[in-house]
Amino acid sequence: MNYMQIALLVLVIAGVWAVVELALTIRKTRKVVDEISITANETVGQVQPIIGKVDGIMDELDPTIKQVPELLGKVGTAVDSVNDILGDVSGTTGAVATVTSGVSRAATDAVSSVSGAVGRLTGRRRKGKKAESDAQLKAAPAEEKPAEAAPAPKARKKDYVTYAEDTPAPTAAPEEGVEAAEDKAE
Repeated sequence: MNYMQIALLVLVIAGVWAVVELALTIRKTRKVVDEISITANETVGQVQPIIGKVDGIMDELDPTIKQVPELLGKVGTAVDSVNDILGDVSGTTGAVATVTSGVSRAATDAVSSVSGAVGRLTGRRRKGKKAESDAQLKAAPAEEKPAEAAPAPKARKKDYVTYAEDTPAPTAAPEEGVEAAEDKAE
């Protein structure tokens, strides 16, 4: 045998081996394709009822979806009503705060008057103040009468205040809170 015949024989054996491998691969591929086909058919069979239910749900939602703009309009109206109510509540709260402040001042003035009267009756002086009777004040000339201090103009409370880290925040007096509530109510 010469080299050509040996090479040809090797090529024929390799060709037969390749054809056998190709046939086995095609056979395995066919089995896999059959399994995938069966699984896909089962999945499609399970999905079809779900798609039918989703279609039914969408049919039920169509009228509701058409009502959404109308419902949003109603919600906007309700929010406007709530804003009006909150404005009224704010105004009422401001008025109540003003009344409370007035009552507090009246009660403080009454207690001070009673305390002064009791002090005059018992002859004791209040600490830090002179004990002057109404008769002494009326008898004194106009220049000697103690002048009542004009109320200091109240500064408007700002919305944003920044405090230094070392300084504690001041507490607001009741009058400042009332003015702030009245300003917000207007």
